[in-house]
Order: sequence, then structure tokens, then C-alpha cells
Amino acid sequence: MTEENGDTQGCSSAPGELDDWPIDVADVRESLREAEADVAAGRTFGEDEIRARYGVPRK
Repeated sequence: MTEENGDTQGCSSAPGELDDWPIDVADVRESLREAEADVAAGRTFGEDEIRARYGVPRK
């Protein structure tokens, strides 16, 4: 990562290009908390449920 622009892939992004991203860190943290709670409570979908719902057969 370069100090000038936070670039990790060797691209030449200007330092201010990411300033306008509509990402709110607090919203991301809350979403992660909700996802972790869903996993802990068993509110997840496995491959079998997803395949059954969308009619996708196993390979």
C-alpha cells in the first residue's frame, strides 16, 4: 500500500477519489452485527435449501 493514495493493486488512483463513497462505517458495523446474530440464531441458508428454492440440481 502506498502512503499517497492507499493503493494496494498498483493502480494510480488519486487520493480523494474514495472520499465520496457512500459507505458509512457505522452502517457496515451494524450490518456485520446483524449478520453474526443471524448466524448464531441459525437464520442462514445452506446449499441444499438454496438449490431447492431455485430448482438448481446438484452437479
